[in-house]
Amino acid sequence: MPISEEQQRPLIYLDHNILDLLIDVKNDWFVDFFLKLGDAFYSEETLSEIHRSGEGAKEFLEVLVKLNARYISVATNERGEVIDNNATLRDVDVYVTFEEFPGRVRSSDSPENRIQDMLFKMFGGLPDRSFGELASEQMDCIKDTSTDLVTDPNLAQLVPREQLEELFSALDIYRTETADIFSEHEGKMDVSQLRDEIGLGPKQLNNIKGPNVIMQIYDLAMERAKKLGYEENTTVDQFLSISEDSLNKDRELLPSDKVRRIYMFLNMIGFNPDSKMKKERRFIAANSDMEHACIAIFADILISRDYSFVRKCAAIYEYLELPRTNIMHVEAGETGLKIDLYSSGDSYVPRSLSDKNG
Repeated sequence: MPISEEQQRPLIYLDHNILDLLIDVKNDWFVDFFLKLGDAFYSEETLSEIHRSGEGAKEFLEVLVKLNARYISVATNERGEVIDNNATLRDVDVYVTFEEFPGRVRSSDSPENRIQDMLFKMFGGLPDRSFGELASEQMDCIKDTSTDLVTDPNLAQLVPREQLEELFSALDIYRTETADIFSEHEGKMDVSQLRDEIGLGPKQLNNIKGPNVIMQIYDLAMERAKKLGYEENTTVDQFLSISEDSLNKDRELLPSDKVRRIYMFLNMIGFNPDSKMKKERRFIAANSDMEHACIAIFADILISRDYSFVRKCAAIYEYLELPRTNIMHVEAGETGLKIDLYSSGDSYVPRSLSDKNG
């Protein structure tokens, strides 16, 4: 993925748990190790996690300053979707960037957050809410957003009023039909029930080793095609829901879109899934990991202590043929760091490196 400037040293992206490590271990050689390794950068998702840490935010910001970390800016539209493959590294005051962060948080009433409610429900959250109810709220939110859009005087000149009325009439019908469909399948959309039905989950999938992890999962799933309800000619991309943008068929899915979709798919089917996602805190943390996986495609090295996160990222990057990003899984011990390297040159099959210490 291109960065809008020439880089002399590798770009490194640190998972939030690495920042935790740098706070917990009061030893400058840890910071020195990462400084020697390359140039660190942080993202909007990094700031989001720091913001959620509350009173501990200051320590995280101090770590970013010690690392001389720069802020990565990715071009997005008004819905927060990445619109191209470019990113820019900026030398900005991390404290100022952090103070400005709350103003950039998406409204809780956005259609995107309503979709998150549906996903949270699928992982066992929101037990007092039904899928039909959540689907209705999502459609209402989309209609409200559309209403705001069509009040734009420029659009009103381009689109005849009768066409706008037809749009809202169609949205009302679609809202009712969508709610009915979700209500009809209530009780069948839980992730654990899905895994039971298709006979796949962590027990069957976590032992899969690279290379070609995604293809191995696909082959296992196709053996159960009848239970899954897929047609025999389903391609891998269709299986992963990355063949097209179903909401906007004219829009080509970008690598970050595909990373996000596959990451969520792997969580749902049970390949090294994030744990306890029926709890809101853990669901939010899992979504942060997914966003980190998307941002990391702009890095030369992604570093994390989370084994499940690393396994998912390695499988995704290998399948999407994203050769830039190598991954380090780090374990901190009394004598230093134990490191496994997942390199694109090794088809993301892990290779142990010597312990690194002071």
